[in-house]
Amino acid sequence: MKKNILFLLANILFLQICFSQQKVNQSNDVNILFADTPEIYFSFNVTSKEEISIVTRIVSIDNVKNNQVFAYANKKEFKEFVKMGFDYKLLPHPGKNPGAVMCNDYSNKQTMVWDVYPTYSAYETLMAQFQSNYPNLCDIDTIVNLSSGRRILVAKISKNVHTAENEPQFLYSSTIHGDETTGYVTMLRLIDYLLTNYGTNSNVTNLVDNIEIWICPNA
Repeated sequence: MKKNILFLLANILFLQICFSQQKVNQSNDVNILFADTPEIYFSFNVTSKEEISIVTRIVSIDNVKNNQVFAYANKKEFKEFVKMGFDYKLLPHPGKNPGAVMCNDYSNKQTMVWDVYPTYSAYETLMAQFQSNYPNLCDIDTIVNLSSGRRILVAKISKNVHTAENEPQFLYSSTIHGDETTGYVTMLRLIDYLLTNYGTNSNVTNLVDNIEIWICPNA
């Protein structure tokens, strides 16, 4: 009887050690995954809608195709997801496109072609140019300073941009989701279009004369 009890205790201890080691390995794996990135993109399979309802409280689900789920997660979220026991597959992050054409210099706006993504420094330069080139129509303000040192900028466009007037206000905001980048350049182009066509295009002139337009290209 004693031998059986000792054998049972030994097995329980062995299982506890294995389980603890597995948790340590999982933790190390997660740390490695997030060594160079704050967020990962991955897929996993589910067997029911109920599982999706549970998982969506933990990670950000991007898409579901049949029983395959595509999702984003930061380190904290992914640690919780791993505990659920799903097999997962890491995928290239949609927001990290190695083929994206970037531009560091927007100093010569006259030769600018709207088929590249500005770097952050080029974005700041371009926004500042809008204000300096059209000081009576455009004012650039900072919504918030981020911990990264970058700013969330917004362009205010109006006939009397420095005067508070009794007119409708309208806000365009883009790129709230980091992998949806098309609106980034589109909003910059809209700012440029409104400013360069004011006074020559009757529709644009009417909008700027009667509406306080706010545009945040990179929220």
